[in-house]
Amino acid sequence: LSTLCFVIFMTIFGITRLGMFPIYVLHPVKTIIPDFVMSFYMLSILQVLHIYWFFLILKTAKKAITGDLNDTREKKSSWDLGRWNSVRKQILELAGSKKDN
Repeated sequence: LSTLCFVIFMTIFGITRLGMFPIYVLHPVKTIIPDFVMSFYMLSILQVLHIYWFFLILKTAKKAITGDLNDTREKKSSWDLGRWNSVRKQILELAGSKKDN
């Protein structure tokens, strides 16, 4: 089910963001309303982001196809519980010393 949803998402994203957006939004803003130059530039930046995001989606799809779906996040964060408690204690001590003054 999740694979089917991902394929549907990827297809719709590609069609709407890479196909329809340039034709139905970017082109008319550039040709019909040339006074909105800043809007065109901002929409062009959005189009570049769409291309980048689609690249990331394709990269994820490639990993799913090849079976390389390992979790690349760190298993143990550098902010483990002991470190957090140490920082919390220091903050409370600072807050207490300021309160006394």
